[in-house]
Amino acid sequence: MVKRYGCAGILLFAIGLFPLMAQDNTVAKEMAIKIADRIVASTVYEFKDVKTGKVYISLDNVSLNPDIRVNSKYLNWHYTNGVTNMALMELGDKIQNRKYEDYVLKNMKFIFDKTNQSYFHRLYDKTFREGGWRAVPRLT
Repeated sequence: MVKRYGCAGILLFAIGLFPLMAQDNTVAKEMAIKIADRIVASTVYEFKDVKTGKVYISLDNVSLNPDIRVNSKYLNWHYTNGVTNMALMELGDKIQNRKYEDYVLKNMKFIFDKTNQSYFHRLYDKTFREGGWRAVPRLT
């Protein structure tokens, strides 16, 4: 759990330091940019079958399978990733660099892609129909 909150917390802390001290501002800025760049560089836009290891770029024409997940921890639908995305957008505003806003928008476009959404909607419907509401949490 600490690891999950770590990047977002450090990034937010570093961004918060920007206005505090002029001489340390450069260090905080460099630290925030380094963390943000690592997040951007390590995000992959693909899905993975966690049982077989097979990787998919798109879920178009993929059989419904509850073992398929996004293959990047930064694309999981989780509160901490929302905080991280907000911190990245704030960083982009502070340093006037669209790179981080573009990254967040790319994440949203990938997750909310119609093909991918349709796949997970059909998987949810099938899972609910076959196993009721108790089966749904197994999809995450």
